[in-house]
Amino acid sequence: MTLPPEDPTLRPGTARDETVVDPLFAPPAASIPADPSVAYETGPDAGSSSAKERAVQTRDEAKDRAVDVKDTAVDAGTHVAGVAKDQAGSVAAEAGEHAKNLLSQTRDELTTQASEQQQRLAGGLHSLSEELHSMA
Repeated sequence: MTLPPEDPTLRPGTARDETVVDPLFAPPAASIPADPSVAYETGPDAGSSSAKERAVQTRDEAKDRAVDVKDTAVDAGTHVAGVAKDQAGSVAAEAGEHAKNLLSQTRDELTTQASEQQQRLAGGLHSLSEELHSMA
């Protein structure tokens, strides 16, 4: 008579029908004790009202968070708009100062050029006057 090959799940020295079960792969126990801090419902509608309550609570929390996000976005947008307004005012004031400086520089340069032209013209007229006196 030949025996079947050795089964690795058999414990040495045990009968063939007493297999060793690995505790990591063991099926769950038939009866798991209930957690006393959790209220369990039983019956045909078990869990439906608490599931509805959790859904309503989740929906309400999502609404509250959405309102918070909206409020934060509005506050941030208002802040950005205020900063942009302040910056625009600063840029406009700086541009005005630059325009005033440019106008002043242009006026000074034109005054200098006009004075130089006036002196050249006066010199030319003086020379012409002397020539006319010498001819007379």
